[in-house]
Amino acid sequence: MQRLQFFLSESPWDHEKVNAQRLELLRADPATAPHAGGVLAIDDTGDRKDGTATAHTAHQYPGSVGKIENGIVAVTTLWADEQVYYPLHALPYTPAARLPRGRSDPAFRTKPQLAAVLTGRAQAVSLPGEVRTRRAPGPRSCGGFAMAAPACGGPRTRSWAATARTRRSG
Repeated sequence: MQRLQFFLSESPWDHEKVNAQRLELLRADPATAPHAGGVLAIDDTGDRKDGTATAHTAHQYPGSVGKIENGIVAVTTLWADEQVYYPLHALPYTPAARLPRGRSDPAFRTKPQLAAVLTGRAQAVSLPGEVRTRRAPGPRSCGGFAMAAPACGGPRTRSWAATARTRRSG
């Protein structure tokens, strides 16, 4: 296990190139290739984390815990249809408290802003048709996504999710 950990954390491989190759293989296989009947799901996910030494870790809402806790959160995209699903891309969410100038720091991005970046990346890997978003069911809306997370100033009881359906153009 230590060798695997060392390989993953210390190898000079480019994770974006590895991911691009993985997605290329999935698109080339008829069993997993994206098609107009599938969806692009956008979600945030997180886990509790002790301390703050790990980048992006802060007192925030990691959905797996169900309350404000010290943790790390990422915004992710996933391709799915009725038969198969697989992750596309992920970006870590950096809470404002981790940045020198807080919310006014040029590096600060909200979860909906990260979701927009990931949607663009999903379109760049040739998902069929257009990506059309719809509001996910939820008690509040923030930035076009249904949210009830602290980023919107709402109750801290749920995480957020949005789904986009791909449709053929023309």
